[in-house]
Amino acid sequence: GPLGGSYADRHSRKTILLATQTIMMASAFALWGIWVTGVATPGLIVAIVFVSGFVSGINITTWQAFVTQLVDADELVDAVRLNSMQFMGARAFGPAIAGVVLQAAGPSAAFLLNAVSFLLVLAALLFVTPRPQVYSSDDGSVLGHFREGWRVMRARTSLFLPILMIGVVSLLGTSVIQLAPAMAKEMFGVGRGAYGLLVAAFGAGAVVGSVMIAFIADRL
Repeated sequence: GPLGGSYADRHSRKTILLATQTIMMASAFALWGIWVTGVATPGLIVAIVFVSGFVSGINITTWQAFVTQLVDADELVDAVRLNSMQFMGARAFGPAIAGVVLQAAGPSAAFLLNAVSFLLVLAALLFVTPRPQVYSSDDGSVLGHFREGWRVMRARTSLFLPILMIGVVSLLGTSVIQLAPAMAKEMFGVGRGAYGLLVAAFGAGAVVGSVMIAFIADRL
């Protein structure tokens, strides 16, 4: 995350997104490849997921900054809401679709469809024309930028409290998604389709919550 934030301010965000999405797509195809060839091992899977996760951290922070280049300043709040909702929507509908695919066609088809889906994102990025980016100075290191961001965050309660809440939820709450396969199988004794719906409920609740918060925030 901190790497992505630093790079996104000093280099073309569109180029970074194209690069990260390509690497994530390659990782997804690699997962499909080792599965269909029967060479998958826990070590190989962990290595591929680590690469994908590392690049995803850079991708997510760059994507958030990229939103500012897509809309005018007076539309930014609504754009951020829509951006957050599409992340949550992906969590809701993606696992639900994956559960159906897993049940009907097996893991190899799910891996392949996931990899192919990156082509849609890459196509969208190639066609979009963002507003000119304002670059920050190349002076300083990534660690220096991180320390500066940390100081700014701590000095503003309106930044510190949301970051603290997100940190707690990410460390303690979001792990339910990773634990869902074991919960579905060992605790509830249900199959792949029900597993997909279990994770989808997590995302669906987040989408509903985002809409409710949007109305409440506009009033308060």
